[in-house]
Amino acid sequence: MSPKDDGQRRGTGRPKKTEAERGVNLTTRVPSNLHDRLRLAATASGRSMNAELIWRLQASFKTTAVIAPDRASADTKTTFIADRMKVHAASAYIGLSVSSLNKMRHEGRGPRYLKIGGRIFYRRSDLDLYLAHGVVETTDTRD
Repeated sequence: MSPKDDGQRRGTGRPKKTEAERGVNLTTRVPSNLHDRLRLAATASGRSMNAELIWRLQASFKTTAVIAPDRASADTKTTFIADRMKVHAASAYIGLSVSSLNKMRHEGRGPRYLKIGGRIFYRRSDLDLYLAHGVVETTDTRD
């Protein structure tokens, strides 16, 4: 007698994921240029768009919170250093491999960086400036 005949199902495939493993669906709108950058970064890193987005969101929450020295008001002022990225996040942000970014730093090229306690960080503003210097004007974009 087969499992279908006695009303039992055979266990085929993977076990069902729990709700925590499945995650929650999130629908959001993003500007088309941001979508294009995300797609390019996902392709470069070998991740799906969803995996790339989750990776970047998780990296953005790994910033360090600093209590502002001015505590004149009753509530505590907290400033998040969202501008600071570790090497892996910075390399993904500008579309280079970690090894390329490390090599450029050792050769004195590439974007400006911070060295804090022996650790390397990049500021988003410095990475944006570095990317802006790489923009090449074509005859179609000139006024």
